Amino acid sequence: MHRNKQFQYLLWLFLVIPVSLSGQNQELYLRHYTLADGLPSSEVHDILEDQEGYIWLSTDHGLARFDGHRFKVYTNSEGLWDNTVFDLREDSKGRIWFANYSGGLGYVEAGKVYPHPANDSILQLLGDRYIDHFLPLPNGNIRFTMGLSNLLIPEVYELDLKGTIRVVTNQSRFLNPQLREVQKAPTYTSAKQFLEQRNLFLEEKRNYLEVNDRYTLFGTRHNAFFLDHHNQTLDSFPDRKLHLVFAQEPSGAVWLAGYGARRYPPGQLGGETYQEILTNQSVTDIHTDQFGNTWFSTLEDGVFMLPRTSVKTLKLGNPLVTRKVTTLGLWKDQLWIGTYNGQLFSWSDAGKLQEYKTNTI
Repeated sequence: MHRNKQFQYLLWLFLVIPVSLSGQNQELYLRHYTLADGLPSSEVHDILEDQEGYIWLSTDHGLARFDGHRFKVYTNSEGLWDNTVFDLREDSKGRIWFANYSGGLGYVEAGKVYPHPANDSILQLLGDRYIDHFLPLPNGNIRFTMGLSNLLIPEVYELDLKGTIRVVTNQSRFLNPQLREVQKAPTYTSAKQFLEQRNLFLEEKRNYLEVNDRYTLFGTRHNAFFLDHHNQTLDSFPDRKLHLVFAQEPSGAVWLAGYGARRYPPGQLGGETYQEILTNQSVTDIHTDQFGNTWFSTLEDGVFMLPRTSVKTLKLGNPLVTRKVTTLGLWKDQLWIGTYNGQLFSWSDAGKLQEYKTNTI
């Protein structure tokens, strides 16, 4: 991420709101992004962080790119043929691909919106259906599944550079061909039968997560399951409301979400120790960005950002004196803080806070 985004991240820390943590005697702070911040809609379907560190959000009123300060919104005026956007993906060329409700695929490159050249073939195949999930492959092809209302069509398709579409369901039940195909291992006969009976198609960083060498977590439209590679067992997750999307922090902690979001500490997946947030929200996606902040998109109330757990509170001197922070800056690897009453502070990564005397006129 560019250096100006590092500065903007520091501003986020002054704009968070407290949220009670269910079942815990502590308080988390969530930054809530709404229409008032420039988000085009409260209904958000997907989150993507691109190679440059920008956060992309798909909504029912357009596509939004967040630079840490403001939203750039793409709608019909910028070339979208349908403002309801679902899945987001980035390819090896840095293009941001999207699928929308009326069908077809498109991408954003250098700030401009382009339709896929084979959209006519895609729309002919779709009919009344829509692209449920898709993935650009390294060879330039695109693999996708289709949906109809709340039903998943039991096929995986692949679109090549010539516009030819073929069925590849028998080759893989995973959108990403690099994922471990656990259902082919003879020791997982029950898992193999389960996947075949449910016509389950898995997508990395969505409803499929290899937690570690022992556990693989995957979800259906109604429940979550995890494979224990040591004991060679397949078990359903105890809480059925957390089955839509999974994510893992660099620390090893695991998030599960659906109706609400739950965080399990490293090594305690499925145990009785966990944290819950957004308990009354339909969470559609989770993403941990390069700073360690975790983002949550919802269908009802926009986007929330949970700052990384290493966030620190700086107390600027005598608490009896007004300390209204008016400016922040980065210089020589230090955070510089200016206040309304003319005070100047610097803070280093080592945790040292220093106040500087300023002359008054």
